[in-house]
Amino acid sequence: MAFRRNRWFLLLLLFVPMNFILGIDRNALTVSSPLVQQALGIDPLRMAELITISTAVYALLQIPSGWLTERIGVRYALAGACLMWSIATVLTAFQTHLGGFFAVRILLGIGQAPDWVACIFALKLLFSDKEREAASSLLLGGLYVGYTASGALTAYVMQTFGWRNCFLIYGVIGLVFSAIVFLCYGGPSVEGQRQHTEARPQTPHVPVAWREMLLPVAQISVFYGGVCSVQGFFHVTFPHFMMDHHHLSAGQAGRLFSIPWASLYGSVLLWGMVIRVFKRRETAARPFPAAHVRLFGIIGAAAFLASGILCSSLWGAMTLFVLAMSGVGLCQVLTWSHVQSFPRATAVVAGCTALVGNWMSSVGPVWTEMVFKSTHVWSPVAALMLVYGTIAGGMWLLPNRSVPDRDEQMTPVAGAEFE
Repeated sequence: MAFRRNRWFLLLLLFVPMNFILGIDRNALTVSSPLVQQALGIDPLRMAELITISTAVYALLQIPSGWLTERIGVRYALAGACLMWSIATVLTAFQTHLGGFFAVRILLGIGQAPDWVACIFALKLLFSDKEREAASSLLLGGLYVGYTASGALTAYVMQTFGWRNCFLIYGVIGLVFSAIVFLCYGGPSVEGQRQHTEARPQTPHVPVAWREMLLPVAQISVFYGGVCSVQGFFHVTFPHFMMDHHHLSAGQAGRLFSIPWASLYGSVLLWGMVIRVFKRRETAARPFPAAHVRLFGIIGAAAFLASGILCSSLWGAMTLFVLAMSGVGLCQVLTWSHVQSFPRATAVVAGCTALVGNWMSSVGPVWTEMVFKSTHVWSPVAALMLVYGTIAGGMWLLPNRSVPDRDEQMTPVAGAEFE
């Protein structure tokens, strides 16, 4: 069936919906956290640990997931990931003790670990360099639509059916979709399959020059860690902040939760299109200044977030949060298109980048809650966000080194097989 090998079908009808489901499942516990916290009788710090344990496991398994994806292929990695995290989501509905919750959250992190690196690896196999920002923005858009919808959708489902049935419904949907991914993915699964669609002879295998790649990988990984530290505030801390600082109810905070994520969704689509236009106009003499744009994006995101935390007006703060997430969206698009430019070991590089980013998504909110618990004010949290942005932006002030042996060849989309 030809549609199973069409790159836009694979992106829009498999990768995007799968990451939409992942976004909803990942944020479900955050939105339902006030009810779960009450049911378990735990404090906000322990709740933050419960939410972020899956992200910590997810982060630790990024490099192994990249290695595994390059060996078993995209199809098995994606279908298996969706199956495992959906089982974990179903099991969440039946937990009554803290230990059981930690166990299923760990299983969730294990299941979700291969998803992103496998999707990024697939985009490299399917799309050319000029199309990668647009493809990455659509993939990110699917994830962020899930994040955006999770606030209002999860609030509605848990108020209608209860928080336990909410997890059960989400898990069953994921189980069905894992089978769809396995049956419908017909694109390239491993790096070697790219060569079969190209008219020229195969080039000899070149070993990965890890020493030359060390600085470029460290730059993008630490940068992405700063991006995720800023984004992590919205993933975990936002409901607590809105309830404490602006005195909102759990339901009101849940509904506002979706607004910054909607901004992130819109911004990744917009930035993807804008960058695509600029890259089509770039020349050897005037290349697209990606490093400077990344620096601008992360500094702006951190500054807007810090200002929003300090703002006493609810809607003034929400406006600043929307601007902060727009900066995060720019950084996300540029991060993952840059990762795809590594000519070899792309899934492992994606794993390294996701490792640092998701580790900071995990520990950052815990540090935030610890700072607030010790000071009982939010201004030190705002300062912490500025520190994250400064460190991340500083990565692009280091001596510039290009990605070694940048791959300028067309990927399989140049051949008819994946059109």
